Amino acid sequence: MQSVLRGIATVVVATAALIYGCSLASIPVFTTPSVFSLIGLAVGLTVTATIVHYAIALLTYVTMKYKHPGLALPTLVGVTAGTISIWLFGQAVPQMVHFGNFWSGLPFAAVVSALVWAITILFVPNPAYKERPFWPQW
Repeated sequence: MQSVLRGIATVVVATAALIYGCSLASIPVFTTPSVFSLIGLAVGLTVTATIVHYAIALLTYVTMKYKHPGLALPTLVGVTAGTISIWLFGQAVPQMVHFGNFWSGLPFAAVVSALVWAITILFVPNPAYKERPFWPQW
């Protein structure tokens, strides 16, 4: 349970950092008038993406029957879940999330996934990552 919460916290931090970075760079894709709305948006996106991630991961496991997912498959599922989460939030709160269509959230989700990997590798030492294969194993 602790590793799941640590993973979710890592995604919240990465998402909040990227939302704030977009604001600093004057990239008008998110509107967060306060720190509390920024944190709320980051938590909301992360919770939604986590639910979607587990649903897609379960679906891929049932259909692909792999022994070990490797590193590439969870990353691909994470980017897909992040894109879906951004799209859903764009539909629900268009005054905060300003993406034109489903595909426009894809680069943001990919950058968040890369940032999550960077934070995980730098700050969460886990020797199991060195032993995990990159591609799924059947």
